[in-house]
Amino acid sequence: MKFSIYQINFTKEQVVEINNTDLSDYSNAPDFYMARLQTTESYGTDPRERIETVQKYSRFYSHVANIEASDLDEVFEIGNIGPERKIERLAPMHSVSVGDVITVDSVNGQIAFIVASEGFVEIPSSDAFFKEAA
Repeated sequence: MKFSIYQINFTKEQVVEINNTDLSDYSNAPDFYMARLQTTESYGTDPRERIETVQKYSRFYSHVANIEASDLDEVFEIGNIGPERKIERLAPMHSVSVGDVITVDSVNGQIAFIVASEGFVEIPSSDAFFKEAA
């Protein structure tokens, strides 16, 4: 099966902005930085809160790769250690990790999952994510 990988990645300009911003209390932090920070938080996050956070920041996600795999666990493995031949890179991508969104086509349309600190959390209304991330 083909799985699509969505991640929040920073442009060179955004990295410069982050480096020139006082982030001591996050009150001056740009939205794109807070999106990455809050969606990758790995400890103590209730699955419902994680879904809400990812949906809130879905506009910052971009489709970075497609991975050929049999299931989500294999997507995670390939997205971290390969083999590279199973990854179709569409944009710069980091290893598949907490906060990333993985989608797959099903008979009922696309289904989206958030990579959680343990396993995956399904986004119940995937359409909302896709409209914002498009």
